[in-house]
This record gives sequence, structure tokens and C-alpha cells, in this order.
Amino acid sequence: NVDEETIYQEEEDTIFALSSGGGGASIGSGATAVAVIRISGPCAFDALRELLSPYSLENGAKKGEEEIKHMKIPKLPKPRMASLRTLYDPLSVAKGRSDNNKCAANSMQERRDPLDSALVLTFPGPNSFTGEDIVELHCHGSRAVVHGVLSALSSLSSTPITTTQDGSNHPPSPPRKLSLRPADPGEFTQRAYAHGKLGLVEVEALADLIVADTSLQRKQALQQFDGRLSRLYGGWREELIKGL
Repeated sequence: NVDEETIYQEEEDTIFALSSGGGGASIGSGATAVAVIRISGPCAFDALRELLSPYSLENGAKKGEEEIKHMKIPKLPKPRMASLRTLYDPLSVAKGRSDNNKCAANSMQERRDPLDSALVLTFPGPNSFTGEDIVELHCHGSRAVVHGVLSALSSLSSTPITTTQDGSNHPPSPPRKLSLRPADPGEFTQRAYAHGKLGLVEVEALADLIVADTSLQRKQALQQFDGRLSRLYGGWREELIKGL
């Protein structure tokens, strides 16, 4: 079934999006002090390693096995602990290449341009909002920074990179392209529902909470979001089943 294959492929994709206001995300929006960019999916941590690397991991594709073993792939922050890190632009090396400098372009010592200094958090699945591996980048909220980080993430889907596991004694895996794409509207919540992290009532409550304008709307949404309404409905269901 084509539809089932499409759904399966979308679940395998790693998605990213600006999860906060500011950064010029929409027409009329302005810059803010902080912008939160969220990445969720099986390649989230690999994408983060690429952004944290001041040198291209793509060059692992051009190196021998012994050289790959000695590549310095960045370590990730400890789960749920904020870490101040520099994010690097994987596009900057390609932009800086010229016909007279092709040899230097193939060198692993070609340093990338910094994108931003950001707070980085990791949430390994299944203990995360979506049930998948999640990365949050708390960047400065200017249009230039947000656009730069989102463009960098987009570029990783077309660039082979070398991946590894933190704390592993095994050599990095062969270079591969990441299945990374911008998230559709509401897709993080959709994945949370698909992985059993949220029920339908909680999904509706979250939508209400995001657009709440008054304290009454906020309180009502929070009462639904913390599971009270779901427990009430569950009790009614059990009573109805007993009465049959």
C-alpha cells in the first residue's frame, strides 16, 4: 500500500523546526533574545554532532579506515543537562572553496565558520516529548542566526557524514546521508501521539494552551493537559462497560 509506505517513511525521517517565536519565522515576526530549534528522530544526535564539529565529518568519506578511527567526533551533552556549545556552519566550507584552493578544501583541517553560541540539550527516546531522540538548540533569536541554523540542518540531508556512538570503542560508521527535513505543522505533537506520549484529549489541550489568551483559558487547558479529563472519561468508560 503506497499510503502505508509513505507514512512509514515519514516516521523514519528526522524532523526539525523553529519551536518558538521570533527569528522571522513568519511575516511580521521580529527578532527575540532566544529562539528554540527542535530536532526529533533517529538522526537527531548525528545532526547535532555535525553542527558541533568545527571540521567537516564529510571528509571521512575520503579517508582511509585508520584515519577515520582517529577522527575527533564531538561528544554530546549529558541527557537533560544544558551545555553551552558553539554551533558551526557545514555550508561555510563549501562556500569558501575556490578553483585555486581545491587541495585545501579536501583537508580535514579546514575550519568551519561559527553559527552561534547556544545552549544545547539532548533528550534520548523514549523518554522525550515525541518518544524519539530530541535535540533542543537554544540560540540567539535574530533572523540571521535562526536562518543560518535551519539552513545548516537542511544541508545535512544532502551531505554524507561519518557517525558514531558516544562512549563506543568501535570506529565510526561509513559516511551516510541523514534523512532530515523540516517538520510539517503540528508534526512534533503528531509523533508524540503516535508514540503514546499524548492522548487525544492532551493533544487538544496542548493546542488550546498554546493559543490561550486569558487566565481562564490557560487554567482549563492545563486541567485537560495534566490528564484529569482523560481519567474522568476513563472512569465513565469503565462504568458503562460494567453496565453492559
